[in-house]
Amino acid sequence: MIQIKYNRPKIILSRCLRGDKVRYNAELLENSLFIELQPYVDLLTVCPEVQMGMPVPRPPIQIHQ
Repeated sequence: MIQIKYNRPKIILSRCLRGDKVRYNAELLENSLFIELQPYVDLLTVCPEVQMGMPVPRPPIQIHQ
């Protein structure tokens, strides 16, 4: 059997979509698509709000014009 080598794609994903409790209300979101893709790709997860020091849970961000 011929084994094909390939470079695994890199995907940047929000931590809340991966299923981490980092949303403003600490609710859990899960998307099974990313769980199914994990054996085939390199996932880099980020949460800008948590990385800049915002707490979980936290008040929702509001944008004012």
